[in-house]
Amino acid sequence: MLARKSLSKKKILLLGGTLALVWGIIGVVVYRNFASKNAPLPSVPIVLPGEPIASVYPVAGAGQRAGLEILRDERLTSLKIFGDVPLEVTALGRENPFELINP
Repeated sequence: MLARKSLSKKKILLLGGTLALVWGIIGVVVYRNFASKNAPLPSVPIVLPGEPIASVYPVAGAGQRAGLEILRDERLTSLKIFGDVPLEVTALGRENPFELINP
């Protein structure tokens, strides 16, 4: 009959060392990409309800007035209004949307 061959200690140490090295490399790559303390901050700041936007986007020397000063810009005040404002909503579709269109 065929007898099972056992692995030699040299092969077991080589396999174990290779496996440990691969896991170490994976751990370093994961740590550097995901778990690093120097991870970049999100590019979009989060504004909490009730918090002024000027505190999230600080403007040098303008203080809290920056939000209203932007609205007085000439490019915004020279925009034309096309159409009737405010819009009047007349009919909002069919009374029964499930009936046939052409009975």
